[in-house]
Amino acid sequence: MCGISGIVAFDDRSRTSAGRDVAQMHSRIPHRGPDGEGFALAGCDLQARKFDEPGEVEHANAPARVALAFRWLVVQDPSPAARQPIVSSDGAKLLLHNGEIYNHAELREELSHVGRAFRSRSDSETILAAYEEWGTDCFRRFNGMWAVVLVDLPSRRVVVSRDRFGIRPLFYAETAGRIAFASEIKQILPVLRSVRPNEHYIHDYLNEGTIQHFDHRTFFEGVRIVPPASFAVIDIDGPQQPLRFESYWDPGEYQSRPPAASTFDEAAERFDELLKSSVSLTMRTPASLGSFLSGGLDSSVLSAMVRELEPSANHETYSIVFDRGRYAAFDESPYIDDFVERHRCPNARVTIDAEWTRTMLGDVTWALEEPLVASAQMAQYRAFQLARERGARVVLDGQGSDELLAGYALHQWGAWRDRVVHGRLVSGWREMRLLNRALGGTVRNAVGRQIAAPVMRGLGFRRRRFDFVPPPSREVRAAQDAENAIRADRGPSGSWLGQTIYRDLKHYRLPPILNNGDRAGMAHSMESRLPYLDHRLVEFVLTLPAEFSVGFGERKRLLRAAAGPRLPKSMLDRRDKMGFITPEPIWLRHEFANDVRSAVRKLVSVGSVDGQAATRFVDRFLRGEHDDFRAVWRLYALPSWLERFGLM
Repeated sequence: MCGISGIVAFDDRSRTSAGRDVAQMHSRIPHRGPDGEGFALAGCDLQARKFDEPGEVEHANAPARVALAFRWLVVQDPSPAARQPIVSSDGAKLLLHNGEIYNHAELREELSHVGRAFRSRSDSETILAAYEEWGTDCFRRFNGMWAVVLVDLPSRRVVVSRDRFGIRPLFYAETAGRIAFASEIKQILPVLRSVRPNEHYIHDYLNEGTIQHFDHRTFFEGVRIVPPASFAVIDIDGPQQPLRFESYWDPGEYQSRPPAASTFDEAAERFDELLKSSVSLTMRTPASLGSFLSGGLDSSVLSAMVRELEPSANHETYSIVFDRGRYAAFDESPYIDDFVERHRCPNARVTIDAEWTRTMLGDVTWALEEPLVASAQMAQYRAFQLARERGARVVLDGQGSDELLAGYALHQWGAWRDRVVHGRLVSGWREMRLLNRALGGTVRNAVGRQIAAPVMRGLGFRRRRFDFVPPPSREVRAAQDAENAIRADRGPSGSWLGQTIYRDLKHYRLPPILNNGDRAGMAHSMESRLPYLDHRLVEFVLTLPAEFSVGFGERKRLLRAAAGPRLPKSMLDRRDKMGFITPEPIWLRHEFANDVRSAVRKLVSVGSVDGQAATRFVDRFLRGEHDDFRAVWRLYALPSWLERFGLM
């Protein structure tokens, strides 16, 4: 993993300051690349010059049309020839790349056969050669994760792109006279004229716990996200307002295809093969590699496959655990113990407590750049820290499995709904009974809500969940309306479940998960790799019938089939879902009680909440009169974000 800083300047003022500004952006992310740095400027004569030191760029006298800076975390080729910015053999093209192209060896062989020569074993050099050979069509050929800024001086253009799912981040801001690109938002803030919070996002965060939206904006006004599975071409000679992104991949294309397997057994066998192939690809690194291990299926199957592929490797796993006395309901140690005993794999463990969480809230918020929706994000941060302390540089992570393979209770609801809508009443009745049992109550109220919600929206009623959140302003309502228009993108699937998976992969659940994973890992100079998001695996699963993924009382049926011969019975029999869960409700009612009250007073001072209503809500929670600890956490966490970024 690495860190990108880039500026494309269009007027004299921006060109004069481009070197100084890119050096300032670069200085904010030393954690993203402790192993080296590199710089380049493309002057008004469209000639590129490379530099080794930030001071050389900062004090360069000549104005620049393009300024680039790079932080390097070595996990592949450590040779000087792999140092970025990568420059083409003719000196006319430059590349910044953050990520990994897992199939770069195969692509390199193909490119060598058509005459392309290489000076290193770097996948970044392969990207540049692929672009020279295939243009922007090269992105369709990559299997991996990437954020790319590519300067093509002969064509007088800059190309930016991200991988299919947005595993690796890239943000941008269009200001008067320039466009700035960066791996993290904090790099861009110093070059903005002003730093202001996005009121729309704050309103939805407090009211719904939403941190990901469909409009590719961020919690900071003026800072936007380069969309996943897309690229944009920027004319060096003049700005495009706004940037126009072209998609090169869409999950809906595969939902429209015929099933790639005719029976569940056939699908399970092919799924197993593809997942194992993906794990094998993500293990391609000379750096020290480990994996996260919880008591669930996602990480455990990956760890088991690593042991199969390299039985003699000293592959270590990393786990977050809690005291089995006070926090027994949050501890997965017994399942981890069973896995470790079966596979004889080294396992390092660490815990977090209320004091650590209080102390580290500001630092984790600074790393993630958003108000935290749960302390589970802090547990993930600590897991990466543990892996780094143990000497790992690369870690395999099970993120993406739930969104692709139907791992939430919501997906079980969707399976029932689709059966009823399509007239499969007997199957629907059976699914309803299983769903009812899984949710511990009746489905009747859920059915009523599903019917009433669209009717109320159609009549113009807006949902306002908490009375401590002020009514949305006209500007916030306009932003919500604009975003609702984007939400109409449900993909081609005719089923509710298919639409949910499409939206989760492309717009909703997956993007914030990936954002958290990148930022939490890179805070400790750690690269995370996600085998469940190999595009070959995703494309295969998306063609399959919904019941291959969820139904008959089970979620993630394909993964359970893969887990069967690999995991201990205790794991296979589990039906509860935990993940990076923490004793958050206990902490909020006890250790954090006074902190929450203090946080509410801070929010009142900046007008974010109604003081009386928020105090009443918190007091009722502390007395045990309601259990909405997630909303209480948001009241606790938001001031930390506002303070760390100078917004209050």
